[in-house]
Amino acid sequence: MKAVSLANILRHLFRLLAIGILLASLLAQPRPASACSCIPPDPPPVAFTNAHAVFVGSVTAINDPAWLARTFPFLPIVYSSADPVAVNFQVSDSWKGVTTTTVVIRTAVSGASCGYTFNVGRQYVVYAYQYSGELETNICTRTSEVALAAADLNYLNTLPALALTPTASSPTIM
Repeated sequence: MKAVSLANILRHLFRLLAIGILLASLLAQPRPASACSCIPPDPPPVAFTNAHAVFVGSVTAINDPAWLARTFPFLPIVYSSADPVAVNFQVSDSWKGVTTTTVVIRTAVSGASCGYTFNVGRQYVVYAYQYSGELETNICTRTSEVALAAADLNYLNTLPALALTPTASSPTIM
């Protein structure tokens, strides 16, 4: 019977461990990650049924948490692409869920986290969904600029519009 030394056993185990690590690293190749991916949105009638609010409005203000980092690039300010942005709208037409002339919609700060990028002064058809007591939208909905929403407006204009109550003061951006 051959005597087996502890050093030989350790050498053999070390080789097996090295081979295992090499094989694991070859098999565990990183794959590109998609932070936000969407299926095509539902057609207007289905999207309308599923949404909690559908309206046309102009963006009057945007509370973007990233402005601080852009304004003061020397400060160590960290923000996430998923941070919420509050967008104020002056509502011109509503078919569902919004009955005041102003409303605040939330979205993520970046499209990487499915956030919709709104621009002050532009008019949008917004499909919003109730989440944690607030209305939210994202790039996976039918929300779009009015100029690009002919199919939506053709459908929505066949529906009765809601009466809008003037808002006493503009909504507060939080």
